[in-house]
Amino acid sequence: PSEAAFFDPELDGLEAPSGYTLLAAPLHYHHTAIGVLYLYAPPSAPFQPPDIALLESIARLTASAVIQARLREQTLHYAQQHQTLYEMSQQLTADLDVPVTLRRALQWSARLTGAEWGLLWLGQIGPADRPFRLAASMGLDLPPDRDICLCPAEDIGAAAVKSRQVHIFNRLEGDVHHDPHLRPLLTPAPRNLLAAPIIYQEQTIGLLELFDKSGGPFTPEDRSILTLALKMVSLAVGNAYLYTQTVQLLRERERLHTYLAQSERLATIGRLTAVLSHEINNPMQAIQGALLLAQEEIHRPDEVQTYLNVGLEEAQRVIDLLERLRLIYRPEIGRPERLDIGQILQTALQLARKELKQKKITLTADLPPNLPPTIAVPGQLQLVFLSLLLNLEAAADPDRGQIHIHGQTVGQEIVVTLTAEPVAAAGSPAVFTLEPASPALETNLSLGLVFSRDIIVSHGGRLEIEQTNGQVTCTVRLPVVR
Repeated sequence: PSEAAFFDPELDGLEAPSGYTLLAAPLHYHHTAIGVLYLYAPPSAPFQPPDIALLESIARLTASAVIQARLREQTLHYAQQHQTLYEMSQQLTADLDVPVTLRRALQWSARLTGAEWGLLWLGQIGPADRPFRLAASMGLDLPPDRDICLCPAEDIGAAAVKSRQVHIFNRLEGDVHHDPHLRPLLTPAPRNLLAAPIIYQEQTIGLLELFDKSGGPFTPEDRSILTLALKMVSLAVGNAYLYTQTVQLLRERERLHTYLAQSERLATIGRLTAVLSHEINNPMQAIQGALLLAQEEIHRPDEVQTYLNVGLEEAQRVIDLLERLRLIYRPEIGRPERLDIGQILQTALQLARKELKQKKITLTADLPPNLPPTIAVPGQLQLVFLSLLLNLEAAADPDRGQIHIHGQTVGQEIVVTLTAEPVAAAGSPAVFTLEPASPALETNLSLGLVFSRDIIVSHGGRLEIEQTNGQVTCTVRLPVVR
């Protein structure tokens, strides 16, 4: 073999190559050649025919051992990758904050593929066609408060967005990005790029770019593992984004609910204005008369004291009335407390009684004194019952209408029914769902019902409206607290 073209004395480790003989055996595994086994014999001990059979056995064992070592190495590598994927999934699902999720997604993707730095671009979830903006970076110092956008027509990584597939660019030529704020920072120029689209619910919402793999170019294996990781990244980023939108919508809903509550309070006060002015005017006139009489009897202390007592009593009436109004117009911000439904109803009845009397509507109440307590915010329940009374007053037929209130305990619920009959415009018998601008009732019963329903539901109860046989019944159900 010393005269063969493939022979290399230094590589084969022979000091005096002349005169040596070679015995070569292929390494086969499942009919696939994976290598060759060379054995050299010195001139003093050349190979014999039995050595061939021995070398063939050794070659088969060697091929099996090589394959097993490779499989073990691959298994360990896959196990490490799956362990990394598992840890990545735990990190990505631990927080729903969008910036935190984006930063973690970028860091873990770089760790999986061996990238030295990376960029993550985020678009908009929804039908709007908005540009991708740089949302997170790793290994790159970006200028603060800069709105950096992806250039779909010029930036190399945008090809992954168009094709919706992972792309490998191991030979980069020209500028990778053309944004004037980002381009000067990409020095020295990146060596290679792994670009992957972030797809959430069949919509491309972002782009992940990983640059400069340590130790060489990106490989198809990097593309495969990143494709698998992107499923978790897309789900985590999409969920975090939708969570942020949901929180914003809930805050807006809370703001609108507060505005609606104030509007309902103003509407309720407005409907009571005429009655309240009369209710306040009477005690004020009594106070004025008592003071005038006291002035005339200034030299008779006993009479003066009598008139002053009358004035104080009337003044207290005005104070009590204004306090009840204040609880409706501007209720105290407090936590729910244990309270008596009967007292809440009595306050609402006192405020609505004059209004009902002016409309010649008869008001009766059957409220047992032993109703169990519930947990609620007093001012909110007062507003609900007062709003229901005024709505029933609007629904009842003037001059001959009647409103009856009945309270009882049914199981673990306090049930309060408010019934108006006859109604001014009765429709067909039905149970109505409380929805905004519901056309179900032909009366004015829709005012404030959605708002009242929300308050009752927030206290763990239900509000039901039923119109049948010329009457309307509002049923409030609240949980009993023992």
